[in-house]
Amino acid sequence: AFSRAAAPWRSAPAAAKPFLEEARATKDWAFVLFKDGVRVWKRGHAAKDERSSFAVKAEVLVGCSADDLTKLLLTRDYDVIRRFNPTVVDGRDLEWRDGRRERVTYIETKPVWPLRPRDFVCRVRHTSLPDGAQLVVNTPAADARAPVYKGLVRGELRGIHFVQPRGPKRCLYTCIHEIDPAGRAPRKLVNWFAF
Repeated sequence: AFSRAAAPWRSAPAAAKPFLEEARATKDWAFVLFKDGVRVWKRGHAAKDERSSFAVKAEVLVGCSADDLTKLLLTRDYDVIRRFNPTVVDGRDLEWRDGRRERVTYIETKPVWPLRPRDFVCRVRHTSLPDGAQLVVNTPAADARAPVYKGLVRGELRGIHFVQPRGPKRCLYTCIHEIDPAGRAPRKLVNWFAF
């Protein structure tokens, strides 16, 4: 079910290739668990140490088309977003670029005890690949329209969402997340949240 197809990035735009390679990489990833059809790995200086920062990678077969899952990943409907991430308070798009394939977005999250509320400014880039796969990349950004607000801590997040078609109503979803909540967030708590 999780077989590796031929490398779709060979004909992908140059800017997408490093992200596609990272999504498919296996080196430096430590397998953590397999539950309910989801495979999870960790990567970091000490992947087994819960106090060190790390990235989380997950892979699962999903019962919908690659296009439908990508639409969900790209939604700007914050009611839908909160269904999947209840810590999100609100957000807004600050700027669109490159024919609406890239946007800069501001997101505010609730405080999670004992932490103060966080906010993030993130560049979201969508690339459709020739084989029907979809790539959504989130990278930290800065924007004068989203200064650091009093009472909030500005964190950074990075994400790769690689969606590969596996038939008309199935797709393989691979995601990688790295979060730096900044401030005085205990790393063990941040890592607990990552899982």
